[in-house]
Amino acid sequence: MDIMPRATFFLFLCLLGSCARFPQITAAVGEGAKNAPFPAIQPMDAVLADAAQVQTDDETGARLAARAETLRRRARALGGPVLSRTERRQLLDAVSRHAL
Repeated sequence: MDIMPRATFFLFLCLLGSCARFPQITAAVGEGAKNAPFPAIQPMDAVLADAAQVQTDDETGARLAARAETLRRRARALGGPVLSRTERRQLLDAVSRHAL
């Protein structure tokens, strides 16, 4: 069987998925951000120099540390297997039955 129809179909599905809307993301963006001009790109040296001068209080530092820990936990959770062993075995069995 020719692989081009399958590849074309797969590409079509990928493109179709990229047209999806994500209401959680859209709702999180405020009106000010939606209407804001596109940001200018700054040289990295200037950004780092400005960052070195920023001072935060203990409360801000604690909030940032808590957010960072939450993001680390989410990253660890996303790093696990997507399929259970049973699902993986079923998928591999189906692929071997329908192999080219």
